[in-house]
Amino acid sequence: MKILNIIKTFGAIFALIFALGSSSLNMANAQVWCNDGSYAATPEGCYGGGGGGLTPSWNEPCYGYNCMNTGVWCNDGSYAATAAACPQYNYNQGVWCNDGSYAATAAACPQYNYNQGVWCNDGSYAATAAACPPQVGSTYYPNYYTPTVICPDGSRADYQWQCPSIYIQPSYNYPIYQPPVYQPPIITPPPTVVVPTPTYQCWDGSIVYNLALCPQQLHTCWDGSKVPMNQTCPQQMQICSDGSKIPMNHTCPAPMQICWDGSKIPVGQTCPVQYQTCPDGSRVPVTQTCPVQYQTCWDGSRIPTNQTCPPQMQTCWDGSKVYNLSYCPPQIQYQTCWDGSRIPVGQTCPVQYQTCPDGSRVPVNQTCPVQYQTCWDGSKVQVGQACPPQLQTCWDGSRIPVTQTCPQQLQTCWDGSRIPVNQVCPQQYQTCWDGSRILMTQTCPQQLQTCWDGSRIPTNQTCPQQYKTCPNGEIIPVNQTCPSKPLLTCWDGSKVYDLGYCPQQYQTCWDGSRVPANQTCPTQYKTCPDGTKVLATQTCPTPMQTCWDGSRIPANQTCSVQYQTCWDGSKIPFSQVCPAQYQTCWDGSRVPVNQVCPQQFKNCPDGTTVHVNQTCPLQTQTCWDGSKIPLNQICPVRTQTCPDGQIIPITQTCPTQTQTCWNGLVIPVTQTCPAQYQTCWDGSIVPVNQTCPTKTNTTVIVKKVEVREHAVMTDLATKVTRTSAQCNGVGLISGSVNSVGWFEYGETMEVNKTTNSASIGSSSEAPFSNVITGLKPNTTYYCRAVMANKDGTYKGKVVSFKTLGETKVTYPAPKAPVKQAPKTKTEFVCADGSIAVARTVLVGETINAGGKLLKVNIERNAPDLLQNSILNYRVTINNTSDTAVTGVEVKVVLPTEMTFVDATTTGIVIRDNIMTIPMGSLNAGEVKTLIIPVKVDKDAPVGKTVVTTVYASYDLPVEGSQIVRDEVSAYMIANIVGVDGKTATSSKSFISKIFPQTLLGWLVLFAIILVLVVLLMNILKWINDRKREREEEVIHHHIS
Repeated sequence: MKILNIIKTFGAIFALIFALGSSSLNMANAQVWCNDGSYAATPEGCYGGGGGGLTPSWNEPCYGYNCMNTGVWCNDGSYAATAAACPQYNYNQGVWCNDGSYAATAAACPQYNYNQGVWCNDGSYAATAAACPPQVGSTYYPNYYTPTVICPDGSRADYQWQCPSIYIQPSYNYPIYQPPVYQPPIITPPPTVVVPTPTYQCWDGSIVYNLALCPQQLHTCWDGSKVPMNQTCPQQMQICSDGSKIPMNHTCPAPMQICWDGSKIPVGQTCPVQYQTCPDGSRVPVTQTCPVQYQTCWDGSRIPTNQTCPPQMQTCWDGSKVYNLSYCPPQIQYQTCWDGSRIPVGQTCPVQYQTCPDGSRVPVNQTCPVQYQTCWDGSKVQVGQACPPQLQTCWDGSRIPVTQTCPQQLQTCWDGSRIPVNQVCPQQYQTCWDGSRILMTQTCPQQLQTCWDGSRIPTNQTCPQQYKTCPNGEIIPVNQTCPSKPLLTCWDGSKVYDLGYCPQQYQTCWDGSRVPANQTCPTQYKTCPDGTKVLATQTCPTPMQTCWDGSRIPANQTCSVQYQTCWDGSKIPFSQVCPAQYQTCWDGSRVPVNQVCPQQFKNCPDGTTVHVNQTCPLQTQTCWDGSKIPLNQICPVRTQTCPDGQIIPITQTCPTQTQTCWNGLVIPVTQTCPAQYQTCWDGSIVPVNQTCPTKTNTTVIVKKVEVREHAVMTDLATKVTRTSAQCNGVGLISGSVNSVGWFEYGETMEVNKTTNSASIGSSSEAPFSNVITGLKPNTTYYCRAVMANKDGTYKGKVVSFKTLGETKVTYPAPKAPVKQAPKTKTEFVCADGSIAVARTVLVGETINAGGKLLKVNIERNAPDLLQNSILNYRVTINNTSDTAVTGVEVKVVLPTEMTFVDATTTGIVIRDNIMTIPMGSLNAGEVKTLIIPVKVDKDAPVGKTVVTTVYASYDLPVEGSQIVRDEVSAYMIANIVGVDGKTATSSKSFISKIFPQTLLGWLVLFAIILVLVVLLMNILKWINDRKREREEEVIHHHIS
């Protein structure tokens, strides 16, 4: 059942997400502004209901549920669809309590403050008159008298006219709830009233017989209400700018303002400056204007980019410049949209959006929806409004705001004092005879006296007698006088003056004790066998024994026989042993039940258990490869395969893994090859040793391309010789993820060999190359670029190339070896190690510096690749050397989403979407330009990033018959845009932004949803528990 509920919750969440996505997609066609700031197709579609044909107003602010004035204003200033939807019972459905709070009913008011209790004379409020505090000082009368009449406020008085005035505390300027008019009961006066004399005049002039019976004196408060003189007027409140109410002696919080970035600051402060990004990448405040961006025209003059250079070439109808008017695009009238893009006049510019504070995006001509905040009780209010006060339940059942502190709970101590329950009562003490104070639970120390010898004894005891020795040797008490008479001899030989002082004479009795001679020895006893003592002249009692059944008999008699029941049911005397009980073992033998059968299994050394008549299996060990061999054998050596194919033991280290970069440099795979290309201002990519093209009057500012999905493109193989070739690729990386790249190659389409992988960085455009050596001459090979990162592995298409046959062609080496360094400025080193001699010094110096004699550039006349549209690529080849260059051949490689439009010129070959153009030779300083019209397929995937590449190969001008060629390339990337001007992001819209595109993303999304569901269930359980606790508290309260 829980799983079904979770599935239903997921369905509801997905439905809500799709509904939000659909609403955002349909916003562009909405026709009505709703009063809450939202936008809808019709008035009926306004959130919270509507209809009625109210004309929408672009400048009129309105609020939730107020479209067509169908909602209500609540007492706290919020707006709701109906009165029942107002929070905190504040649409006059509840009552205002005397403390200014609002409650559903009078019974729900805290602190008995809705005339359910009584006002005490000291201004406090209590549930009953008996609960009023006692009299304080001499300024108060006792709060209440002996009740005879019940007054309207719940108090009691002797007579009806003695009842105090009804007092209702106002509620901070809101309408005061007026209770029903009290109808006093008809009181029959007592039959006889004795009027005491004399009489007294009260403060209001009335005459009473006792001043205590005078009516209570009232004073008028600031709000016009009247309260007793000994009470304080209710606190005067003020309304702050944010709608909150605070006492007049408090200071309102500083008014806040919402800045453009959604942050809130005091009105007196200034919002942070909002910046805009200019076309040149600089950032300036939105109140300032971006610096003017300049372009250099063909004649060297510099003008702003929004101006047009003077014409140099033939001008087409759209202002573009071509060398042949036949290459002009079809005549279509364009318009410039807000984002600078140009589209046909018959089409609609894309909608411009703004980002609202809640992250939603709405058209710039619409108003962001009202932003709400969730209060502690789950209600939602506008960001500028204050949440209702949060209440807490105190120990006595009263409810107060959480910002206040509950009254302290007290306990009564043994001495009558009252202290908080979290404190400990003072301990009760007693005073002892010596003045010390101890706890009542303790005993005073015993009172002592000091004797003549210095010893201290309790006062209830007598000190030992003090003696002295007389001259005649007699020892007498100190308070006696030594005798002067002659000494007499006692029976023991001692000398005394009087025989009365002789020590007493003792006799030794039968038991060894000594008694005075004039006394009788104690009676002589004997101990009987049973432990009793009798006179020696008496006879011991007969000894008894206790039998097993508890009976006692003389010891010389025998107890009756006691029997036990054996396991087989027979009965035998306890002195006998039951016959042994047997069990049948697994082998058929029978043994007593208190014995163990012979073991049926045995434990083998490998931990296994086998039958006693079986042999243990041979003990084995598990090797690193998972195989099991006997313990007395040795596992095979564990090996590893190095990247170069070499197999070595795992304990050894593979030789350092290297890669060959595009320039022939060999570096470890942990390092990144030097940059091969640079991105020019027009979006084209050219080698780092070339200069970006100069801006012309036909230049189109190409927008920065956003790579949305990882991909890798395989370019043509270059620098092909008899035994080597260079494979090229471009990695398209989304989200700046560190990636590695390598190439797969082979003699078949399976490309079963790989180069070493190497880091290609995290740039959105990451070109990489690798030189493959050890190839067979005159053989067709295949190669494919591969890229991998944390998101997965991506492979490009497979391209083919054929190594040269007998023709020996070489290329310049990227760096001359030390042993073969050029001896003259015209010499340079080739890739095969040979030395070639250039025809001019400039050519030799350029090649030795790693430069190129030709520079190639590619541009296009449209900012985007629009589905089913035709655009022109302009390829420029410039000979920067001081001599002619021959054998020039240009290849233009298009992506599969584009095709060539015109290829009728003689000599041009198109195959596999590659156009090969033989150029012949270029003189020193000569520049040739090619205008190549292409068409974007109507079904080209919107948002896909594609690459267009141009290669130019040529023969280097060298002496002799040696053939040395060189190559240069450039490429341009772009995103395909739909016919409605939408990119992948806008077409996928909300769904592509919200839903993940990978399995890991889906797992994370489901985990988040599951956590939210569990959290929601716990919150609901907590709410139900609190509700049940409150109900139990109410029940206990009523019971008590």
